[in-house]
Amino acid sequence: MSLWENNPWWWKAVAVVLLLTPGALAAPAPQEQILARLGFRGWYQVGQWTPLQVEVRAGEESVEGYVFAQVSDPDQALARVVGPRVRLAPGEKFRTTLLVRPGRIRPVVQVGVVASPEQLRPVLVRTLPVASSVVQLSPGRSIGPALRTHDLLILALGPVDLEALVQSVPRDAAARVVVVPLDPQELPRQWLALEGVWHVVLALRDPLPQLSPQQAQALLRWVRQGGRLTVVLG
Repeated sequence: MSLWENNPWWWKAVAVVLLLTPGALAAPAPQEQILARLGFRGWYQVGQWTPLQVEVRAGEESVEGYVFAQVSDPDQALARVVGPRVRLAPGEKFRTTLLVRPGRIRPVVQVGVVASPEQLRPVLVRTLPVASSVVQLSPGRSIGPALRTHDLLILALGPVDLEALVQSVPRDAAARVVVVPLDPQELPRQWLALEGVWHVVLALRDPLPQLSPQQAQALLRWVRQGGRLTVVLG
């Protein structure tokens, strides 16, 4: 006979010990995590300002400091941008958007948290690998290569015939046209984030895109700075 049959009390004692031992059957403690997404759903222009969405989640311990990003410029130096201050309890997360200017087709992008804006050594840091294409991106865990300076980036808000839009764009034979459909809440609230965008198409159909006052002001200023806006009616 087995040990379990000879000692029927044994498995009961083990079960009691497991139930009374703190954390014996508990799930693993959450790990610190940093996620980031560069550009508009992964698309952005080299040498132009673009949004970088960053998410920081605390692990077993709290995290306190300033969200920051370092992105390589044309001289291969890392230009640092410091964002808002965060104070996260274990398991909490925080999201923000920073403005960065990638200077290379395959930039080095580091995101994390520093104790103070002047602090060089980060509390948390992560270097994002560059995927070979936007299609192969791992959401939040890698970035895609930049579009070249002669390529055209178009943002489409609302129901737009994307294929017809691409065919209607006049361009050089070598130019690449990328149309990115966006939800209204994804449109930046700072006009400089649209610097690398060639054209914005706004479809006023049912349902109408709902833009915040900050988004509308950013879009208007971008147009005044030379941006192209097309409003589609009907």
